Amino acid sequence: LIAYGVESVPYMTMINLFNGIFLATLGAYGFARGSLSVKQAVISVSKLPMVWAALAASVINGSGLLIPGPISTFLEMGAYTSMVMQLIIFGMYLAHVRVRHFQVPLLISVNGIKFLLFPALIFLGLRWTAFPEMIQHTLLLASLLPVALNNINYAALYHCYPKKISLMALISYGLAIFVLPIAVWFLG
Repeated sequence: LIAYGVESVPYMTMINLFNGIFLATLGAYGFARGSLSVKQAVISVSKLPMVWAALAASVINGSGLLIPGPISTFLEMGAYTSMVMQLIIFGMYLAHVRVRHFQVPLLISVNGIKFLLFPALIFLGLRWTAFPEMIQHTLLLASLLPVALNNINYAALYHCYPKKISLMALISYGLAIFVLPIAVWFLG
Protein backbone atom coordinates (compact mmCIF):
# COMPACT_ATOMS: atom_id res chain seq x y z
CA LEU A 1 0.00 0.00 0.00
CA ILE A 2 2.82 2.38 0.85
CA ALA A 3 4.58 1.63 -2.43
CA TYR A 4 1.58 1.95 -4.77
CA GLY A 5 -1.06 3.89 -2.85
CA VAL A 6 -4.81 3.50 -2.81
CA GLU A 7 -4.84 2.00 -6.32
CA SER A 8 -3.27 -1.20 -4.98
CA VAL A 9 -5.92 -1.75 -2.25
CA PRO A 10 -8.33 -3.87 -4.36
CA TYR A 11 -5.47 -6.08 -5.51
CA MET A 12 -4.03 -6.55 -2.02
CA THR A 13 -7.54 -7.27 -0.74
CA MET A 14 -7.99 -9.99 -3.35
CA ILE A 15 -4.56 -11.44 -2.57
CA ASN A 16 -5.34 -11.53 1.16
CA LEU A 17 -8.74 -13.10 0.51
CA PHE A 18 -7.23 -15.76 -1.74
CA ASN A 19 -4.47 -16.42 0.79
CA GLY A 20 -7.03 -16.76 3.61
CA ILE A 21 -9.16 -19.20 1.63
CA PHE A 22 -6.07 -21.16 0.54
CA LEU A 23 -4.80 -21.39 4.11
CA ALA A 24 -8.24 -22.36 5.48
CA THR A 25 -8.62 -25.15 2.93
CA LEU A 26 -5.41 -26.64 1.53
CA GLY A 27 -3.23 -25.28 4.33
CA ALA A 28 -5.53 -26.59 7.07
CA TYR A 29 -5.82 -29.88 5.20
CA GLY A 30 -2.02 -30.17 5.24
CA PHE A 31 -1.92 -29.59 9.00
CA ALA A 32 -4.84 -31.99 9.56
CA ARG A 33 -3.14 -34.75 7.58
CA GLY A 34 -0.35 -34.66 10.16
CA SER A 35 -2.66 -36.45 12.60
CA LEU A 36 -5.81 -37.51 10.70
CA SER A 37 -6.76 -39.78 7.82
CA VAL A 38 -7.68 -38.24 4.45
CA LYS A 39 -11.41 -38.57 5.17
CA GLN A 40 -11.11 -37.19 8.70
CA ALA A 41 -8.98 -34.29 7.44
CA VAL A 42 -11.52 -33.35 4.75
CA ILE A 43 -14.37 -33.51 7.26
CA SER A 44 -12.36 -31.45 9.76
CA VAL A 45 -11.55 -28.75 7.20
CA SER A 46 -15.19 -28.59 6.10
CA LYS A 47 -16.10 -27.65 9.69
CA LEU A 48 -13.77 -24.62 9.82
CA PRO A 49 -15.65 -21.30 10.11
CA MET A 50 -13.39 -19.59 7.55
CA VAL A 51 -14.60 -21.96 4.83
CA TRP A 52 -18.26 -21.19 5.54
CA ALA A 53 -17.61 -17.47 6.02
CA ALA A 54 -15.85 -17.28 2.65
CA LEU A 55 -18.73 -19.15 1.01
CA ALA A 56 -21.31 -16.85 2.63
CA ALA A 57 -19.31 -13.74 1.66
CA SER A 58 -19.10 -14.96 -1.93
CA VAL A 59 -22.86 -15.53 -2.08
CA ILE A 60 -23.60 -12.13 -0.51
CA ASN A 61 -21.16 -10.37 -2.84
CA GLY A 62 -22.38 -12.25 -5.91
CA SER A 63 -26.01 -11.49 -5.17
CA GLY A 64 -25.33 -7.78 -4.71
CA LEU A 65 -26.87 -7.86 -1.24
CA LEU A 66 -25.92 -4.84 0.87
CA ILE A 67 -25.07 -5.40 4.52
CA PRO A 68 -26.81 -2.86 6.79
CA GLY A 69 -24.54 -0.35 8.56
CA PRO A 70 -24.82 -1.71 12.13
CA ILE A 71 -24.15 -5.28 10.99
CA SER A 72 -21.21 -4.10 8.88
CA THR A 73 -19.79 -2.23 11.90
CA PHE A 74 -20.22 -5.35 14.05
CA LEU A 75 -18.36 -7.46 11.47
CA GLU A 76 -15.55 -4.89 11.25
CA MET A 77 -15.18 -4.95 15.03
CA GLY A 78 -14.93 -8.74 14.84
CA ALA A 79 -12.18 -8.44 12.25
CA TYR A 80 -10.19 -6.04 14.44
CA THR A 81 -10.70 -8.28 17.46
CA SER A 82 -9.48 -11.31 15.55
CA MET A 83 -6.24 -9.50 14.71
CA VAL A 84 -5.62 -8.84 18.39
CA MET A 85 -6.44 -12.46 19.25
CA GLN A 86 -4.00 -13.66 16.56
CA LEU A 87 -1.22 -11.67 18.22
CA ILE A 88 -2.14 -12.98 21.67
CA ILE A 89 -2.10 -16.59 20.42
CA PHE A 90 1.20 -15.91 18.65
CA GLY A 91 2.68 -14.56 21.89
CA MET A 92 1.38 -17.50 23.92
CA TYR A 93 3.13 -20.03 21.72
CA LEU A 94 6.22 -17.90 21.24
CA ALA A 95 6.63 -17.67 25.02
CA HIS A 96 7.14 -21.45 25.08
CA VAL A 97 9.66 -21.63 22.24
CA ARG A 98 12.98 -23.04 23.41
CA VAL A 99 16.37 -23.50 21.77
CA ARG A 100 15.44 -27.10 20.87
CA HIS A 101 12.73 -25.75 18.55
CA PHE A 102 15.38 -23.90 16.53
CA GLN A 103 16.19 -26.22 13.64
CA VAL A 104 18.43 -24.53 11.09
CA PRO A 105 17.63 -26.82 8.11
CA LEU A 106 13.89 -26.34 8.68
CA LEU A 107 14.27 -22.57 9.04
CA ILE A 108 16.34 -22.36 5.87
CA SER A 109 13.93 -24.48 3.85
CA VAL A 110 10.78 -22.67 5.01
CA ASN A 111 12.23 -19.20 4.54
CA GLY A 112 13.98 -20.19 1.31
CA ILE A 113 10.65 -21.29 -0.12
CA LYS A 114 8.85 -18.23 1.29
CA PHE A 115 11.35 -15.54 0.25
CA LEU A 116 13.13 -17.09 -2.76
CA LEU A 117 11.22 -19.88 -4.49
CA PHE A 118 7.66 -18.54 -4.16
CA PRO A 119 8.53 -14.97 -5.31
CA ALA A 120 10.63 -16.43 -8.16
CA LEU A 121 7.66 -18.50 -9.33
CA ILE A 122 5.39 -15.44 -9.10
CA PHE A 123 7.94 -13.39 -11.04
CA LEU A 124 8.18 -16.02 -13.76
CA GLY A 125 4.41 -16.44 -13.88
CA LEU A 126 3.90 -12.70 -14.25
CA ARG A 127 6.12 -12.70 -17.32
CA TRP A 128 3.28 -14.41 -19.21
CA THR A 129 0.58 -11.97 -18.15
CA ALA A 130 -0.56 -8.66 -19.57
CA PHE A 131 -1.09 -7.15 -16.11
CA PRO A 132 -0.03 -3.52 -15.74
CA GLU A 133 3.29 -2.99 -14.00
CA MET A 134 1.67 -1.75 -10.78
CA ILE A 135 -0.37 -4.95 -10.45
CA GLN A 136 2.68 -7.10 -11.18
CA HIS A 137 4.69 -5.27 -8.52
CA THR A 138 1.83 -5.54 -6.02
CA LEU A 139 1.61 -9.31 -6.60
CA LEU A 140 5.36 -9.68 -6.30
CA LEU A 141 5.47 -7.70 -3.04
CA ALA A 142 2.56 -9.73 -1.68
CA SER A 143 4.55 -12.90 -2.35
CA LEU A 144 7.26 -11.54 -0.05
CA LEU A 145 4.99 -11.03 2.95
CA PRO A 146 5.92 -13.10 6.03
CA VAL A 147 4.34 -16.38 7.06
CA ALA A 148 0.70 -15.84 8.10
CA LEU A 149 -0.07 -16.04 11.80
CA ASN A 150 -3.13 -18.17 10.94
CA ASN A 151 -0.68 -21.04 10.47
CA ILE A 152 -0.20 -21.09 14.23
CA ASN A 153 -3.95 -21.56 14.78
CA TYR A 154 -4.09 -24.52 12.42
CA ALA A 155 -0.89 -26.01 13.85
CA ALA A 156 -2.38 -25.76 17.36
CA LEU A 157 -5.78 -27.08 16.26
CA TYR A 158 -4.24 -30.16 14.65
CA HIS A 159 -1.39 -30.63 17.19
CA CYS A 160 1.21 -30.09 14.48
CA TYR A 161 4.17 -28.30 16.10
CA PRO A 162 2.65 -24.89 16.95
CA LYS A 163 5.84 -23.80 18.73
CA LYS A 164 7.96 -24.49 15.66
CA ILE A 165 5.42 -22.70 13.47
CA SER A 166 5.53 -19.72 15.88
CA LEU A 167 9.30 -19.61 15.54
CA MET A 168 8.99 -19.80 11.72
CA ALA A 169 6.54 -16.88 11.78
CA LEU A 170 8.79 -14.79 14.04
CA ILE A 171 11.84 -15.35 11.87
CA SER A 172 9.92 -14.70 8.65
CA TYR A 173 8.65 -11.41 10.11
CA GLY A 174 12.22 -10.50 11.05
CA LEU A 175 13.41 -11.28 7.52
CA ALA A 176 10.50 -9.39 5.96
CA ILE A 177 11.59 -6.22 7.76
CA PHE A 178 14.68 -6.26 5.52
CA VAL A 179 13.39 -8.03 2.40
CA LEU A 180 10.32 -5.86 1.73
CA PRO A 181 12.09 -2.46 1.73
CA ILE A 182 14.81 -3.87 -0.54
CA ALA A 183 12.12 -5.24 -2.89
CA VAL A 184 10.28 -1.89 -2.92
CA TRP A 185 13.55 -0.11 -3.70
CA PHE A 186 14.42 -2.65 -6.39
CA LEU A 187 10.99 -2.40 -8.06
CA GLY A 188 11.43 1.37 -7.95
